Amino acid sequence: MSYANPLDLSVPIQEKYALTVQETAVLTNIGEKRLRRLLDQCPDASFVLRIGSKTLFKRERFLEFLDQRSSV
Repeated sequence: MSYANPLDLSVPIQEKYALTVQETAVLTNIGEKRLRRLLDQCPDASFVLRIGSKTLFKRERFLEFLDQRSSV
């Protein structure tokens, strides 16, 4: 019988509240460069979470934002 490693703290993307640019790119199939430009264009958007110098995408809000658009 196999047991999960108790020190493994990884969380699946679909369960995370906020995602890095790289994780968002994998989830949405939108390039990292385009995502970074989007962050520059919408710095105060409801899907942006800034922690110090780190910028994250609020997963659910960003997916809702994409649902409302026909192009990005």
